[in-house]
Amino acid sequence: MRLTGELVSTPHAKQLKELQVSALDLLGNTDPTTYPLQKQTMTTEYLRNLMYFRARTDNIAKMLRLRAELTHRIHSYFAEKHEFLLVNTPVITQNDAEGAGEVFEVSPKDFFSNPSPESSESTGAFLTVSSQLHLEAFATAIGRVYTLSPCFRAERSDTSRHLAEFWMLEAEWVSPPQPLPEADTPSDTSYSSYQLLHSTSLLEGLIREVAGDHIPSIATAESWPRISYTEAIAQLQEYQSSASSADKFQHDSSWGSSLSSQQERYLARNGPIFVTDYPKEMKPFYMWANDDGKTVACFDLLIPRVGELAGGSVRETRYDVLKDRMSADGMLPDGSTDHWYLETRAHGVFPHSGFGLGFERLISWILSTQQDAGSREGKAAWDNSSLDDVVNVRECIPIPRWAGRCPM
Repeated sequence: MRLTGELVSTPHAKQLKELQVSALDLLGNTDPTTYPLQKQTMTTEYLRNLMYFRARTDNIAKMLRLRAELTHRIHSYFAEKHEFLLVNTPVITQNDAEGAGEVFEVSPKDFFSNPSPESSESTGAFLTVSSQLHLEAFATAIGRVYTLSPCFRAERSDTSRHLAEFWMLEAEWVSPPQPLPEADTPSDTSYSSYQLLHSTSLLEGLIREVAGDHIPSIATAESWPRISYTEAIAQLQEYQSSASSADKFQHDSSWGSSLSSQQERYLARNGPIFVTDYPKEMKPFYMWANDDGKTVACFDLLIPRVGELAGGSVRETRYDVLKDRMSADGMLPDGSTDHWYLETRAHGVFPHSGFGLGFERLISWILSTQQDAGSREGKAAWDNSSLDDVVNVRECIPIPRWAGRCPM
């Protein structure tokens, strides 16, 4: 409806002004008995089946405004404060940056309705899982680049942290050579350790700037801890050895095993924490191989209640080392060196680093921290393994897509 009238002062204690209506025009009619959004509690799943209406609810409207606000702050942090250039990277690509094979293949529209010998073959084109490799090519030319764009992963994880289509903030930059004269780092700091310190500091500054007033505890806290994967495993094993059978981790805590979301939340029980230098067998081919021959120069940022928020690494720039790793991963069959990514290292390359951050997970962390945490009563500070009090990422994006569901 459209109301026309005069805004006047009012004597009522609860408001300063009131509208004295002189005309009312009905613009759109609805039957209140059949209107899908009733004045009663509506379940999350009910609203997911009304994707085209759910933005009319308070929680989803709040989320949409939060996404817009954080997007603006991200652009300000990178472009205005650190002179990064926004680059629009492709959605259709030939790359599987993570190497896990969880990609959506792009096919012609009539692939199933009108098959032919040509169309039945693989197109070799996929929906991107990451813009990183493209950003690297631009970083070595421009210096500092970033993007906030959609990514796609064809994994069937039915958890509160996974979507088939999600938004990723990714940044790549040419790193300063180590050591810098003015750098406040020990003289014996290795190249990879220095680059990791630089990278994690940039990411920490971003999170504090973007989310600090929504989560005041991170804005005032001291610099977030940085521990190695090896140290993290030692902490997990120490807890596992003393915990009761009911409180033990559900997954392996031995060196070389992946960290479960439960273990990640334990490590981040006191606040955000960086875990660095994972075993190379666990990570993709593009990460800098450390001198120990067992680990790579990388990091994950773990946050309370959610687990992993972001991950990054020093990028491998040594041609022969990268070639050997790509060959071992089957990316260079029959001894070939014909790959555009390897070619970027063949004609001179700057040291560079980068990271990717799940935008919906950041939204989930903020909303989860702000909502009533009463359901955590009686649990350990980190033990929210059911995640029943963590906002699902499906409620952190306007129109979510996940395995088996593609509404609208």
